[in-house]
Amino acid sequence: MNVRKGLIGSLLVLALLLGACAVPAAPVAPAAPEAAPTGPVEMEFWFSGPTAQMEYMLAAVEEYNGLQDKIRITLTETPPSRERVATALSAGQGPDLLWYNHNVPWFFGIEAVYPLNEFVLDPEIGIAAELLFDAARQTVQYGGIIQALPIRHCPGGLLYNRAIFQEAGLSDEDAPQTWADVEALALQLIQRDGDQVVRWGLVNGAIDWMLQELVLSNGADWVDEELSRYLTHPERLVEGLEWWGSLYHDKKAIPVPSGVTWAGVEALQVGSEAFIRGDAAMSGFHGLCSAAAMLDQNPDLDIGGGGLDAARP
Repeated sequence: MNVRKGLIGSLLVLALLLGACAVPAAPVAPAAPEAAPTGPVEMEFWFSGPTAQMEYMLAAVEEYNGLQDKIRITLTETPPSRERVATALSAGQGPDLLWYNHNVPWFFGIEAVYPLNEFVLDPEIGIAAELLFDAARQTVQYGGIIQALPIRHCPGGLLYNRAIFQEAGLSDEDAPQTWADVEALALQLIQRDGDQVVRWGLVNGAIDWMLQELVLSNGADWVDEELSRYLTHPERLVEGLEWWGSLYHDKKAIPVPSGVTWAGVEALQVGSEAFIRGDAAMSGFHGLCSAAAMLDQNPDLDIGGGGLDAARP
């Protein structure tokens, strides 16, 4: 006898027996429709950012909750790693609303992420396309599905310490506009004690963050006009990387950029943390909105910033 079939047969028989022994149920009136919820719809919103941004968003959520009584939003700080966010979303344990940075495409394709096409394309509640940069709109679409809404654009550029500029007799009017300006100021503002650098004129964060800025400041666009192909002028990026490399190898104007990996280089790397401490005059290239996070770590910094000219230097 097939054991599996025997077990299934026994279960079926047991079910029939229980059914035969059951007392017939009296007719039941149709269930009344569920009452509409009397309170507001509760929504959880995950958000994270520098202190100033958190304070602003907390105030905005509080104001929104006070202006109407249909929806109540609770603000929760986003988990620190995108892996934890992705795991929560995939398991159905994520928030109703999620704010995330430029890495939001990391979550595209997760089934729990609700497509927004019907809302964005609705003329009554949608956002007019002309109000957004083309690139910003394209970054939140995946396979024809609108996965998110762009709410902030953070342009890249170069930050400088105003106190160090003033010490050298410089002002905001002297902020660099071209590669030649950056190089000249990096050499002018570096301070050495013998062979030891005590203050850098220029440092940068992770080198992969600066690739787009090198292309744009070298007179080329990062994408083509149809927004369908990236890096249509790779030679401009090569020129930018060669120039940046010359600042280290030939001019000795910058430390080893963070994110460069070869044997033994870790001990030589200096990044934006030196700028945050006040031990570097300029930091670039990266998102200018990173100034807010820097001020969280050192509120005494007086930071200026801006982009470089798009014309080739």
